[in-house]
Amino acid sequence: MLTCEIEGFVEGSAVQRWILPGCGAMEARVAVVVWEKPGEKILLTLRSYSTVKSGGLYTIGADRYILGVAMDDIAGQLESWARGNQTAGSKNKGN
Repeated sequence: MLTCEIEGFVEGSAVQRWILPGCGAMEARVAVVVWEKPGEKILLTLRSYSTVKSGGLYTIGADRYILGVAMDDIAGQLESWARGNQTAGSKNKGN
């Protein structure tokens, strides 16, 4: 079973990024936990962080795709883990 949580989202401002690059950053942080059923054992915790720090008016609308970018990264990490790469994500040793 997989659970997904948006840990943080800051919309930022395209106008601020245009006038003062580095200001008005847009950020998205997501986490996915892979659970073993039955038993509710956590197998893996994956996290991704995506940001738009600079740019200007061409970054208008980034709020529609920034979470998708973070989730694409999670999907890549999950695929790597499924193929046996143990360095993907952060293995949870607890529970």
